[in-house]
Order: sequence, then structure tokens, then C-alpha cells
Amino acid sequence: MKPTFEEFYEAVEQGFKKRWLVLEVEEAERYIASEIDFITMRYAEISKEFDDGLIDRETFMIGGVASVAHCLEMMY
Repeated sequence: MKPTFEEFYEAVEQGFKKRWLVLEVEEAERYIASEIDFITMRYAEISKEFDDGLIDRETFMIGGVASVAHCLEMMY
């Protein structure tokens, strides 16, 4: 079963927070929320890969989440 956007968003948020431990929780959450369009776009792209059978749920939630969290880290 494909991960929901909410599951994906939560995992991305947690991944970002692990990389930026020096940030206050509120600041990290504000930043993640400000990047909702980017996260939504990447979720749609990764969802298509899942729907096309190119990746499984584990790859979606590990590789997909890590790639988005890392991009957010680099953009911060």
C-alpha cells in the first residue's frame, strides 16, 4: 500500500530534524511547513514511481524520504 502524504510528510520532517539538531523544534517545523509545495511535488513524483511499479513501499519511505529531507537540509 502506498504511503499517504501525511506519513511521508511526517517522515520527511523527522529526517530533517535529525540532520538539524541545533535548530529549535519550532524553527524546524516552520521551515518544513514553508516548503510544503516542494514536499508535495516530490511526493507526487515518488508516488508515480510507486504506481508504475518502479519502487516498493520500503524504497518510497527510505530513499524517497531521505532524498527530500536531504534537499531541504541543503536548501536551508
